[in-house]
Amino acid sequence: MRKAAVALGSLAGLYATVCLCTQQALAAVPIASMPLVSAGLPAYTSDDCFTSKPASDANSGNYSVPWRSCNNPPSTGTPVTLTYDISSVPSAQRTNDVLVWFNDFSTGNYNPTLNSNNYYNTPKDYTVQGNTAASSGTPPASGWVTLATVTNNPYHSLQHVLNLSTYNWVRLSFTSSNGVSPNGDIALSMDIHDAANGIVDDWIFYGDSITQSGLLNDDTNGQTFAQQIHTATSTYYPVAESGGIGGFTSSDALTNIGTWLPLFPGKFVALNYGTNDANSNLSPATFYSDMATMVQDIIAAGKVPIVPTIPWGCTANLTANVPTFNTEIQALYAAYPQIIKGPDLYTYFLNNQAYISGADCIHPNATGGWTAYRAQWAQAMASTVYTVPTASITPAGGNVTSTQSVTLTSSKAGTVHYTTDGSTPTPSSPVYASALMVSSTETVKALAIDQAGNQSDVSSATYTFPTPTPSSSPSPTPPIPPSTKSTSTTVATTTSTVAAVQPTSPSAPAETEAASPTTTSSQSRTVIITLTNQQRQPLANTEVSLSNTGQTATTNTQGVAIFYNVTPGAYTVHSNAHYMDAIIQVTSGASAQEISVRLAASTARPSVTLASSVSGAAICLMILLVIVGRRKLQARA
Repeated sequence: MRKAAVALGSLAGLYATVCLCTQQALAAVPIASMPLVSAGLPAYTSDDCFTSKPASDANSGNYSVPWRSCNNPPSTGTPVTLTYDISSVPSAQRTNDVLVWFNDFSTGNYNPTLNSNNYYNTPKDYTVQGNTAASSGTPPASGWVTLATVTNNPYHSLQHVLNLSTYNWVRLSFTSSNGVSPNGDIALSMDIHDAANGIVDDWIFYGDSITQSGLLNDDTNGQTFAQQIHTATSTYYPVAESGGIGGFTSSDALTNIGTWLPLFPGKFVALNYGTNDANSNLSPATFYSDMATMVQDIIAAGKVPIVPTIPWGCTANLTANVPTFNTEIQALYAAYPQIIKGPDLYTYFLNNQAYISGADCIHPNATGGWTAYRAQWAQAMASTVYTVPTASITPAGGNVTSTQSVTLTSSKAGTVHYTTDGSTPTPSSPVYASALMVSSTETVKALAIDQAGNQSDVSSATYTFPTPTPSSSPSPTPPIPPSTKSTSTTVATTTSTVAAVQPTSPSAPAETEAASPTTTSSQSRTVIITLTNQQRQPLANTEVSLSNTGQTATTNTQGVAIFYNVTPGAYTVHSNAHYMDAIIQVTSGASAQEISVRLAASTARPSVTLASSVSGAAICLMILLVIVGRRKLQARA
């Protein structure tokens, strides 16, 4: 069991009131817009520092210039309030909201107690309150209802999930702060996002000091991550918290992630670790284990992990060790396909070394480095998360005369789901794993789902085979000997030349060794058999035999086996105990005959034993009658 890094008396209460989170697995939910609805709303405060720090600074969109109080510090007797009039926000956008406040531009570390750092102007104890009074230009003096309570908060930002549909006003009422004079007051920005479509565009970036400085909500180094995504997409404006703590290694993060994750109601969780591990000559194997465990925790919480490469740096240890640690990250990508690849920070800064500080050879510098770091994150996620995949089917549908090996692909990392019966695929449809072997007329449809849960339009391809033309002298139905085996006959489909296979009665059993083939010509030919299961997936590397030929072959990766010098007639195709036998008809012809055989699992028809026995008995009786009849005729002759 992991030991909590912080033991605060009211932390459990903080969990209960801050994260009114549902347990829905967000990973599978497509990304949806969470519009920022609080920008520019009428804002009021009980302390605007003699008008120098007005409440409107809290929602101006300039995160470098927050609202700040001067009542130092707030108390139960003299609380400081920050109030928004939300009456102009449509009621449909107030049913499920995320209220988030940021103090990370003042207090850089996500939790300064974990690395013995200082707080500056950070809320410690406060309540979130709502009021139903009509808009009047002045916040109501009474009628406030407490929606959430936080005590002993150690973080520089927090989110609250609220239903504000019945309220026209919302406010934070602060009664205590972290930080000492002259920084014992409150300073922050506060946003409200409409989450009516789910809390699916909400991010937190856990990491070290590079993350702390690079992804905080501060306009000093260009637009914030959220602002850059909004600029790139126009539709989206994500919630984004910086969870960086200076000096943290992957092991430090592993110790604390069990405390952090329950506080975060959103979907995307970035793990930006490795620089301090590599620079301290820590074990790459331990780094991999730590990261893998955190990835598993994120996935188990129903969220999506994101992992970038470790940035290039110019200390001796970073130069020597980071490539090895990045190899471990590549192994993580392979082991956990749910991971969205973050930006390749190693390659970028290796190619742009002027953006790394010459003072410490670790951090991006203030002359473009931090701006570039943040832009790398925004650009990578704009193309990876905020785009929809495309599902492709190859070859295209149309009129065909031979078995089609159909491949399904997606334009982005993720999964492809498919159907072969013409129905519309859903996330519950089978996941494509290998080529589909199509040997009769059917429609294949495909749906691609990327790692962020975004779904493609459905692609479709119909493969139309010609209707078999009856031959002038149809091949006789092959005689089937009696049997008491509990098996079922699987009918094969001929995909080139000749007539279709004669179907056998559903009640007629098939045996491993069929009767001698019914010969229609003495000319032998090559027979190419393609074996698939009932889902039309090829049975690769499977041993298969053809009755009465003495031949056994092993299928290739496409499920194809070849038999030579086979005379026309009926044969039993036998694979193994896992599948039913099938009867095929080999016809006359000079060229090779292609036959597709779709085998049913051996347990597919458990009720056939009685029918098989009855049918076998009936056949035995018929054979006996024929023999007796022939003997009588011979006697008369």
